Amino acid sequence: KSGEKKRITKGEWTVASAISWSEDDQQLVFAKKADAYPSRWNNSEIMVYDIVNNTLSPFSDNAKFEFDPTFSPKDNHLLFWYTND
Repeated sequence: KSGEKKRITKGEWTVASAISWSEDDQQLVFAKKADAYPSRWNNSEIMVYDIVNNTLSPFSDNAKFEFDPTFSPKDNHLLFWYTND
């Protein structure tokens, strides 16, 4: 909120979705991929950035097949695509 810019990503991967903010503006989520090659679409996992603690961590133990995370507007649940086959 101070207008200060801060990089929160590092490493050799790319953001593979839109960024979604939590209702309380304390977290943001996005899908990341190991690289930008479209043929490796399945290597997508959801990451959660905690603004207060300045931490970036995986949403789950799944390292693949997680797509398009979005916080729901009223109850702050996380909605996303995941294949189970």
